[in-house]
Amino acid sequence: MSLDGVQLTSMRHYEVTPVIFMNLSLPPEERYRIKNILAGVIIPGPKKPKKLDTFLQPLVEELLELDEGVQAFDGNTKSMFQLRAWVTIVTGDGPALADAIGIKTSGNTYKPCQTCMIRAEHGNSPNKTYYIPHTSYNFTNPSICTELCEDIHLVKKTRSDDYCQYLGINCSSILL
Repeated sequence: MSLDGVQLTSMRHYEVTPVIFMNLSLPPEERYRIKNILAGVIIPGPKKPKKLDTFLQPLVEELLELDEGVQAFDGNTKSMFQLRAWVTIVTGDGPALADAIGIKTSGNTYKPCQTCMIRAEHGNSPNKTYYIPHTSYNFTNPSICTELCEDIHLVKKTRSDDYCQYLGINCSSILL
């Protein structure tokens, strides 16, 4: 599943967010061809949605049905079969991915990466923007965070602004 905001006009004040799907069961040379990419949702503008989950709710309901399996027709063999499908990865640019999984974007959080344990530091600017230090972190052997879902549920449960800032989490996404 991939999502990203797109400007449809050159006026730069209207944006839509398409949510598309790639079938990873297809060979790599086939899966990214336009005829094999499925448009799941197109979220209208003029700006990106404030609550992405409200637009993703019907999609998540359909994905849960596909998890259980639905009857489908195979045009090749002219027979019915049980179709199952799962989202194995959610991707997009930084801001789109942050919105989709409920994390903060870098620049406003102490822990800007959802997969590694790098810690940001305050800059000298008056707005207290965080930045990623490039001197004290071991980039060749990073420690990996594997508890993102648990961290998100902890933030949801405690409703703590300190945890949100520390862990870089805004909310518990419907995609979980």
